[in-house]
Amino acid sequence: MTTLLAAQGDEADGADVGTRTAQWLEQAQPATDRPVTMSRLDPVPANLDPQKAVARARAATASLRRRLGVLVESRQRGADWRSRRGRRLDPAELYRPAVGQSIRFVRQDERPAPNTALALLLDRSGSMRGELPLAGQAVLSILLALDTLPGVASWAVAFPGREDDRVVPLKAFQEQAHRVAGRFALAAGGGTPLANALWRAGGELLRRPEPRRLILVATDGEPDNPDGVGDILARCRASGIEVVGLGIGQSLDHVQAVFGVRHAVSIATIEALAPALFAVLERQLLT
Repeated sequence: MTTLLAAQGDEADGADVGTRTAQWLEQAQPATDRPVTMSRLDPVPANLDPQKAVARARAATASLRRRLGVLVESRQRGADWRSRRGRRLDPAELYRPAVGQSIRFVRQDERPAPNTALALLLDRSGSMRGELPLAGQAVLSILLALDTLPGVASWAVAFPGREDDRVVPLKAFQEQAHRVAGRFALAAGGGTPLANALWRAGGELLRRPEPRRLILVATDGEPDNPDGVGDILARCRASGIEVVGLGIGQSLDHVQAVFGVRHAVSIATIEALAPALFAVLERQLLT
């Protein structure tokens, strides 16, 4: 398969992401009878009482921060190696002085934290009406936790916007999640144009300098155009963009049917967010 969203490097930084991404994908339109267009951005919503929103998400955020912090630290330590100098003896080789060999120490290489750009998509369709508070809290908790990780940049929108071909901006890459948390007080409505929103997210990620790119979708796993979603997912992954589904209030089977067995988790409570997300991010984000 040809690379989905390649060819961004020679474009001017100020070029319109919609125009560029349209050119990339028009070369190979999705194999579906239903047309897929890249979502445009709605106006930024009101930022209502961000401190209150942060307080509601604090418990889940703290749990995520602890788990992801440990994960980053473990990845930074690198592999063990042996040396004649050091501070930590290798317990497996304490016999060496008895046979006339020198003592050896265990040392570790330090590796830099991986630089990653993460796009989060929040499904606010009509079918999410009962689950939207949980979904919004989950996405905000993730953003708040990611703000503390070195080398990780995040961006978030909700879909659909005023129309199916639009998305609602929630957080730009340069913004801090705790300062815009009040934007997450959204109402549910409309269809589930996931393919359009994925297209937008792919274009945004390809503008980023980070070598690792990931899209996380909080949804009930019922897109309007499954064929179009499958096509865009394949193109994203062929371009090196990982895509993970976070099922909200649905069985895991529903989400796996859209995103794949290895690329999906599901939660029914905010308390389940940290362990579920940690498991999938360990595979996709920081490994």
